[in-house]
Amino acid sequence: MFIIILRPDVTWTFKTGRYGGIKASLHFNEVSELLTLVYNHSILPSFDSEELNLFVGDKITLEDTNNVLYKFNIKPTNNIKVIKKDNKLEITALEKTKEKLILEKQEVSNDFYLLKSNNVQDVITRGNVNNYKKSYVNVNIYDGKLILKKIDKDEKTFNDKLIGSIISLYDNNDNLIKDIEITKEEEIITLENGSYYLKEKTPTRGYELNEKKYYFEISKENNKPIITIENNKIKGNLIINKLYGGSGYDYVSEEGACFDIYDNNDNLISSLKTNKNGKASKTLEYGKYKIKQTKGKENYIFTNDFEVIIEESKDYIYNLKNIKKPTLIINKIDKDTKTNLSNAVIMIYDNNDNLLYEETTNNKGIIKIENMELGKYYFVEKESPKYYKLDNTKHYFEIKENGKIYDFNLENERILGNLEIIKKSNNLNLLKDATFGIYDNNDNLIYKETTNNEGIIKIENIKAGSYYLKELKAPYGYIKNDEIIEFEILNNELLTFEVINNKIEMPNTSKSININYLSGIIIILINISIGLYEKKYKDN
Repeated sequence: MFIIILRPDVTWTFKTGRYGGIKASLHFNEVSELLTLVYNHSILPSFDSEELNLFVGDKITLEDTNNVLYKFNIKPTNNIKVIKKDNKLEITALEKTKEKLILEKQEVSNDFYLLKSNNVQDVITRGNVNNYKKSYVNVNIYDGKLILKKIDKDEKTFNDKLIGSIISLYDNNDNLIKDIEITKEEEIITLENGSYYLKEKTPTRGYELNEKKYYFEISKENNKPIITIENNKIKGNLIINKLYGGSGYDYVSEEGACFDIYDNNDNLISSLKTNKNGKASKTLEYGKYKIKQTKGKENYIFTNDFEVIIEESKDYIYNLKNIKKPTLIINKIDKDTKTNLSNAVIMIYDNNDNLLYEETTNNKGIIKIENMELGKYYFVEKESPKYYKLDNTKHYFEIKENGKIYDFNLENERILGNLEIIKKSNNLNLLKDATFGIYDNNDNLIYKETTNNEGIIKIENIKAGSYYLKELKAPYGYIKNDEIIEFEILNNELLTFEVINNKIEMPNTSKSININYLSGIIIILINISIGLYEKKYKDN
């Protein structure tokens, strides 16, 4: 009875007075029940005041979680079809419109009396209930909607890197309607019937601008077109051309050089190896990378780590050289003739007097040490070439740069000696006018000297070495000594040689012989001998 006649906004109380409150407690349970009913009377469906954006033909179901929908009636509308099933509303969009869907509680308009009786009738309130509850749902029905999708062209999916790109919407007359910022995989844009197109205005970082125009139409037959805009990632082509050389060697292509590629977070993402032409390549997406060489020719300086920033879709070419470690060359030469000297022993020390190398000059007078490290050094001669003075000077030098040859000339001074030749007869008389030739080991005539009045030849400052001497012309009346005398000058010394000549013996005239005939033969022989001697002398 109370549900029908009780007006919820009426305030009323039971009085405990009139006859001492007799049996007033009998009504307390009824009071609690009535208060619950009053409270529930004010509850509206849970979807009250919602706004629905629908397109012609869309269907949607609203569920009332407050469980009061059964108390409400639906006010009819021409553009919206609504069916109430238990605690749910099924809504179908029929025509383009913007209106409110109204739900009303059942109207009650009766006079009522509320009586309390204890052998006494008491009227508390009398009135008319006509301000019933209403619930609204705002419904907007559009001609159509555009479903805009943004995807990576390679992956064919959406990813967070695409968020933030701007797509411009134009009508068929090239008028800009709006700019659409991509915030999720699908963007929904409500549109009136008509012709439109989309064009990307701003791509996100790491993607190329898509300049294609995407045309579409909103119509009754096609009111939910789906447009998918693809973006190409910015990809650069890293190309490494690898060479090695330096320190006197030509630069040539290096096969087998290896490189690791790290992203900006130091994650290894790829490795490269050069081919027989010294080339390696890798396609990299937009971003910053670090390249490290991990393998290359032995004794060559690896390329320093370097950074590659991919900002455009183009080739990023790096011509890299592995430079050979420095080479030290020491040339041992004669101070005067500048000829190369073999068999000199050279010691190379670091700046802390540590012996690093002990090398001997080759037959070209050269010591060559490759793959030297940068630093300070000195070299000193341990053993000089034969016939040369030892150079015990410390020669300091510094290697400052890879790929270079550090070339030094180390000169040696020839040792000089003295030679003395004494010419004597077999009876030890000193003989003048004896001529001698001094030859080197290659039979080259070095000196040609004649004994003085004291029968002596003195030659000073002869370069140390191996020689031989022989008599070229004997003193008058003496037989030439054909002995070859070999000698060697090793130090600053004086070598003395005595050469003995025998006197020519005259024939015995006491024998019976034709003196005139013998004299003629002797004269002829003497002339022949003189002629041969002079010829030989001239030839020498």
